[in-house]
Amino acid sequence: KSLSLGLRLKAKLKNRLSLVGNFSVFNVLSDEARSSARNPNDGQYRGGGEVTEYDETGWLTAELKLNLEDFITNGANLLTGIRYEAYELNFDLYDSGDWSAGSKDFLTGSSGGKTDIIAAFIQTNWIVNERWDMSLGGRYESFRSDDGYFSDDDLNTPNLDLIRTARTSKNEFSPKFSVGFQPSDLWRMRYSFGRAFRFPIVEELFSQYRAFNAISISNPDLAPEDATAHNLMIDREIHAGYLRINFFKENVKDVIESQSTVLPGGVSIRTFVPIDEVETKGVEFVINQNDIFVQNLDVRFNATYTDSEILQNNANPTIQGNRYPRMPEWRGNLLATYHANDRWDVSANLQYASDSFGRSDNTDLADGVYGAQDEFTRIGLKSRWKVTEALSLGIGVDNITNEIAYVAHPWPGRTWYGSLSYDIR
Repeated sequence: KSLSLGLRLKAKLKNRLSLVGNFSVFNVLSDEARSSARNPNDGQYRGGGEVTEYDETGWLTAELKLNLEDFITNGANLLTGIRYEAYELNFDLYDSGDWSAGSKDFLTGSSGGKTDIIAAFIQTNWIVNERWDMSLGGRYESFRSDDGYFSDDDLNTPNLDLIRTARTSKNEFSPKFSVGFQPSDLWRMRYSFGRAFRFPIVEELFSQYRAFNAISISNPDLAPEDATAHNLMIDREIHAGYLRINFFKENVKDVIESQSTVLPGGVSIRTFVPIDEVETKGVEFVINQNDIFVQNLDVRFNATYTDSEILQNNANPTIQGNRYPRMPEWRGNLLATYHANDRWDVSANLQYASDSFGRSDNTDLADGVYGAQDEFTRIGLKSRWKVTEALSLGIGVDNITNEIAYVAHPWPGRTWYGSLSYDIR
């Protein structure tokens, strides 16, 4: 069980000044897993097992943004704000004399810690003239990890012994820039550049335990991922829509990756370690068009080819040149919506992803099993009826063919859902 709350506030302070605030909180109220190394039908089964529990685990985020239009000159907007994020993990592992009842008899493992990020950002967008526009921005982030611990028990002491990890902090600045050019009324081009950092999350820093068939080792010294990205967009306006192509390239250093190995007997050891550098490049094609083929039929389509390669990994050079995990070569989405009338819409969607690897050594070739990264094609249908100007009803089905595919765990099978919304104006 968990509790999730969110709040969004918008206000127009003056004619050219607006304010947006976002707040969210997520807390794990109860998360318990029970397991046993023996089958209940085994003659040596005595009811013993293990119980794992998350306690005081969750996050809190808060953000405040100000937008000022026509800043200094006409056509120049200024966006600035601050953001705070706090995360906490506490994980306990118990020996249980009756795992099915969830008895927690002896604490045998424990790990956890806290992280927080304080960020300030600023960006200006300037429409120079009818042909040119540009944007320039930056984000300053201050990261801290604290109160980290993991168990390293001494059997000669009565209680579970914990090791405290050192507090760490890191400050980074991320710039971004883009420039757009419109050579004619039908064509648009834009080049964008950005640098960004991703700081490690609490699980990557602090998760450590030893269960029946799995060992997780914490790594509290992880550095942030360091990414540099380029994108070139070419856009062509068509009747009631547009065609777009994006060429992109991204290089990420110190990529935090969950790497594991299986020992004799089937015990899996996992830890989060950095891969020195990963390069991802590719191309995306997009088409959005209304009233295609027949009136009131809108189509949204995109297809992406991605080539993602591990360029450097000094700790394990054997994986250099391999494909980066969980990165399909081909992905595509198709959404068609027919507006039957002013109140009734019917939609169909198609999602596709090609096969990929789940491991950095690219040895996981089996499909249709836990841990696999399968190719899949999923079809969905949805209908929405606007009862009044404020009240809407919806019904739909995802994965209508009930295709079985895995992305580490199984994708959901055929899923029916309904919605009811009321717009308060």
